[in-house]
Amino acid sequence: MTTSNMQYLRRLFPEEKISIHEPVRVPKSLVEFLWDVLIGWWKSDLRFNKLGFNTPSETFFAVYEQISEGTFTEVFGSLNNDVEKLRLARAKIRSFCRHHQDKMTSNGWPSFFLYTERDEPVSEDKGNLFVLFVGIHDDGLFLDKEKFLSNRVQFGSDHFEYTPRMIVPKL
Repeated sequence: MTTSNMQYLRRLFPEEKISIHEPVRVPKSLVEFLWDVLIGWWKSDLRFNKLGFNTPSETFFAVYEQISEGTFTEVFGSLNNDVEKLRLARAKIRSFCRHHQDKMTSNGWPSFFLYTERDEPVSEDKGNLFVLFVGIHDDGLFLDKEKFLSNRVQFGSDHFEYTPRMIVPKL
Protein backbone atom coordinates (compact mmCIF):
# COMPACT_ATOMS: atom_id res chain seq x y z
CA MET A 1 0.00 0.00 0.00
CA THR A 2 1.37 3.39 -0.93
CA THR A 3 1.69 6.27 1.48
CA SER A 4 -1.03 8.24 -0.35
CA ASN A 5 -3.77 5.65 0.18
CA MET A 6 -2.85 5.20 3.84
CA GLN A 7 -4.35 8.68 4.29
CA TYR A 8 -7.85 7.33 3.46
CA LEU A 9 -7.79 3.54 3.71
CA ARG A 10 -6.46 0.66 5.77
CA ARG A 11 -6.20 -2.81 4.21
CA LEU A 12 -8.17 -5.49 6.04
CA PHE A 13 -7.43 -9.23 5.86
CA PRO A 14 -4.08 -8.72 4.03
CA GLU A 15 -2.90 -12.30 4.52
CA GLU A 16 -6.21 -13.91 3.54
CA LYS A 17 -7.03 -14.94 -0.02
CA ILE A 18 -10.51 -13.58 -0.65
CA SER A 19 -11.85 -14.89 -3.94
CA ILE A 20 -14.79 -16.19 -5.87
CA HIS A 21 -14.47 -19.05 -8.31
CA GLU A 22 -17.63 -19.91 -10.15
CA PRO A 23 -19.28 -19.48 -13.51
CA VAL A 24 -20.33 -15.89 -13.86
CA ARG A 25 -23.62 -14.87 -15.45
CA VAL A 26 -23.95 -11.19 -16.18
CA PRO A 27 -27.43 -9.85 -15.32
CA LYS A 28 -29.05 -7.96 -18.16
CA SER A 29 -29.81 -4.87 -16.07
CA LEU A 30 -29.43 -3.29 -12.65
CA VAL A 31 -33.04 -4.32 -12.01
CA GLU A 32 -32.14 -7.99 -12.59
CA PHE A 33 -29.13 -7.59 -10.28
CA LEU A 34 -31.30 -6.08 -7.55
CA TRP A 35 -33.93 -8.78 -8.08
CA ASP A 36 -31.31 -11.48 -7.59
CA VAL A 37 -30.02 -9.84 -4.43
CA LEU A 38 -33.35 -8.83 -2.89
CA ILE A 39 -35.42 -11.91 -3.73
CA GLY A 40 -32.77 -14.26 -2.47
CA TRP A 41 -29.71 -15.89 -3.88
CA TRP A 42 -31.14 -19.37 -3.50
CA LYS A 43 -33.84 -18.49 -6.03
CA SER A 44 -31.38 -16.87 -8.41
CA ASP A 45 -29.21 -19.99 -8.15
CA LEU A 46 -32.12 -22.02 -9.55
CA ARG A 47 -32.23 -19.66 -12.55
CA PHE A 48 -28.44 -19.45 -12.72
CA ASN A 49 -27.99 -22.89 -14.29
CA LYS A 50 -30.65 -22.24 -16.95
CA LEU A 51 -29.00 -19.08 -18.26
CA GLY A 52 -25.80 -18.50 -20.21
CA PHE A 53 -22.44 -18.52 -18.50
CA ASN A 54 -19.19 -16.81 -19.17
CA THR A 55 -16.11 -18.95 -18.71
CA PRO A 56 -15.54 -19.84 -15.05
CA SER A 57 -13.04 -17.46 -13.55
CA GLU A 58 -11.42 -16.71 -10.24
CA THR A 59 -11.32 -13.16 -8.97
CA PHE A 60 -9.31 -12.08 -5.96
CA PHE A 61 -10.48 -9.15 -3.85
CA ALA A 62 -8.95 -6.62 -1.51
CA VAL A 63 -11.02 -5.12 1.29
CA TYR A 64 -10.22 -1.69 2.69
CA GLU A 65 -11.66 0.18 5.63
CA GLN A 66 -12.00 3.92 5.25
CA ILE A 67 -10.11 5.70 8.05
CA SER A 68 -10.59 9.36 7.11
CA GLU A 69 -13.11 11.38 5.16
CA GLY A 70 -12.85 11.91 1.44
CA THR A 71 -14.87 11.89 -1.77
CA PHE A 72 -15.23 8.71 -3.81
CA THR A 73 -12.72 10.10 -6.29
CA GLU A 74 -10.17 10.72 -3.54
CA VAL A 75 -10.71 7.47 -1.67
CA PHE A 76 -10.83 5.06 -4.64
CA GLY A 77 -8.23 7.16 -6.48
CA SER A 78 -5.82 6.61 -3.60
CA LEU A 79 -5.77 2.91 -4.57
CA ASN A 80 -5.25 3.44 -8.29
CA ASN A 81 -5.72 6.41 -10.61
CA ASP A 82 -7.01 4.02 -13.29
CA VAL A 83 -10.48 3.30 -11.88
CA GLU A 84 -11.11 0.77 -14.67
CA LYS A 85 -8.82 -1.55 -12.70
CA LEU A 86 -11.05 -1.09 -9.62
CA ARG A 87 -14.35 -1.72 -11.43
CA LEU A 88 -16.15 -5.02 -10.89
CA ALA A 89 -18.69 -6.78 -13.08
CA ARG A 90 -22.12 -6.81 -11.44
CA ALA A 91 -22.20 -10.61 -11.31
CA LYS A 92 -18.91 -10.61 -9.39
CA ILE A 93 -20.31 -8.09 -6.91
CA ARG A 94 -23.32 -10.34 -6.40
CA SER A 95 -21.09 -13.38 -5.90
CA PHE A 96 -18.90 -11.50 -3.43
CA CYS A 97 -21.98 -10.46 -1.45
CA ARG A 98 -23.24 -14.03 -1.46
CA HIS A 99 -19.97 -15.68 -0.41
CA HIS A 100 -18.20 -13.06 1.70
CA GLN A 101 -20.75 -11.21 3.80
CA ASP A 102 -18.35 -11.65 6.72
CA LYS A 103 -15.92 -9.30 4.94
CA MET A 104 -18.52 -6.57 4.47
CA THR A 105 -19.40 -3.86 6.96
CA SER A 106 -22.17 -4.84 9.36
CA ASN A 107 -24.71 -2.87 11.38
CA GLY A 108 -26.08 -1.21 8.28
CA TRP A 109 -22.91 0.63 7.31
CA PRO A 110 -22.25 0.23 3.60
CA SER A 111 -19.60 -1.56 1.66
CA PHE A 112 -18.80 0.14 -1.64
CA PHE A 113 -18.16 -1.41 -5.07
CA LEU A 114 -17.39 0.36 -8.38
CA TYR A 115 -19.36 -0.78 -11.42
CA THR A 116 -20.85 0.33 -14.73
CA GLU A 117 -24.51 -0.41 -15.45
CA ARG A 118 -23.90 -2.55 -18.54
CA ASP A 119 -20.47 -3.83 -17.44
CA GLU A 120 -18.94 -1.71 -20.17
CA PRO A 121 -15.47 -0.17 -19.74
CA VAL A 122 -15.29 3.11 -17.82
CA SER A 123 -15.70 6.06 -20.19
CA GLU A 124 -12.97 8.67 -20.44
CA ASP A 125 -15.08 11.21 -18.53
CA LYS A 126 -16.06 8.53 -15.93
CA GLY A 127 -19.70 9.53 -16.39
CA ASN A 128 -20.81 5.88 -16.61
CA LEU A 129 -19.11 4.81 -13.38
CA PHE A 130 -21.21 4.26 -10.25
CA VAL A 131 -20.61 3.38 -6.63
CA LEU A 132 -22.89 0.62 -5.35
CA PHE A 133 -23.69 0.81 -1.64
CA VAL A 134 -24.46 -2.56 -0.03
CA GLY A 135 -25.46 -2.45 3.62
CA ILE A 136 -26.21 -5.51 5.71
CA HIS A 137 -29.04 -5.09 8.22
CA ASP A 138 -30.68 -7.60 10.53
CA ASP A 139 -33.70 -7.65 8.22
CA GLY A 140 -31.84 -7.89 4.91
CA LEU A 141 -29.72 -5.90 2.51
CA PHE A 142 -29.85 -2.21 1.67
CA LEU A 143 -28.78 -1.24 -1.84
CA ASP A 144 -28.24 2.16 -3.34
CA LYS A 145 -26.02 3.75 -5.95
CA GLU A 146 -24.45 7.09 -6.65
CA LYS A 147 -22.40 8.57 -9.47
CA PHE A 148 -18.68 8.10 -8.86
CA LEU A 149 -18.01 11.74 -9.65
CA SER A 150 -20.44 13.11 -7.07
CA ASN A 151 -18.82 15.34 -4.50
CA ARG A 152 -20.28 13.33 -1.66
CA VAL A 153 -17.94 13.10 1.30
CA GLN A 154 -17.74 9.76 3.04
CA PHE A 155 -16.69 9.65 6.66
CA GLY A 156 -14.08 7.26 8.00
CA SER A 157 -13.25 5.80 11.41
CA ASP A 158 -12.31 9.24 12.70
CA HIS A 159 -16.09 9.93 12.89
CA PHE A 160 -17.85 6.61 13.58
CA GLU A 161 -17.40 3.28 15.33
CA TYR A 162 -18.32 1.40 12.13
CA THR A 163 -16.76 2.54 8.91
CA PRO A 164 -17.44 1.98 5.23
CA ARG A 165 -15.45 -0.64 3.35
CA MET A 166 -14.21 -0.40 -0.21
CA ILE A 167 -14.11 -3.75 -2.01
CA VAL A 168 -12.05 -3.88 -5.18
CA PRO A 169 -10.22 -6.43 -7.31
CA LYS A 170 -6.85 -7.27 -5.80
CA LEU A 171 -4.22 -5.48 -7.85
